[in-house]
Amino acid sequence: MDKQNKGKTQQAPNPPLADSEEKKFSSTEGETTPDQEQDAGFLAKENYDRYLRAVAELENYKKRTAREKLEMLKFGNEALLRDLLPIYDALERAIEQIEGETVDRVGVKEGLEMLRDKLNGVMAKHGLEVIESLHKGFDPNFHEALLKRESNEFPHNTVVAELEKGFILNGRLLRPARVEVCQNTNDK
Repeated sequence: MDKQNKGKTQQAPNPPLADSEEKKFSSTEGETTPDQEQDAGFLAKENYDRYLRAVAELENYKKRTAREKLEMLKFGNEALLRDLLPIYDALERAIEQIEGETVDRVGVKEGLEMLRDKLNGVMAKHGLEVIESLHKGFDPNFHEALLKRESNEFPHNTVVAELEKGFILNGRLLRPARVEVCQNTNDK
């Protein structure tokens, strides 16, 4: 014995395994024990349950959002209509006044102008603005020419009459103004 190995006991190398033991050992490396199989089965079942719950939650979400969308479409104009009700009531009162024996034309006109102003206020509150067209240049983006008038009184392509007002809702054209346009032969 060497001085270096003095005091140490030598271990014999592992004896080679018999063929049957080697096969037994290698075949158990990839296999699972019954406990592991139960755990894997439990995890698979748990994951499948989670999957089913997620699918059910998704379906419930789709149904709920569809129901909310229908409700929004059904009642989305509620605020606007609530604001229009006083104007409706005032129109009813105006009609009752006109049906009386004596009609005060000046009073009726003032009342109708007040109603128009109220209606303009409600429309502005909800993002609707009137397109001012009269005596302005014709713009096909905001105007629809229904008639043309030959005249030297106004410059060529000027709106000389507004048949129906145009409206813009929150920056988007809702309805173009339907107008009559001047065709001036001198300015062409």
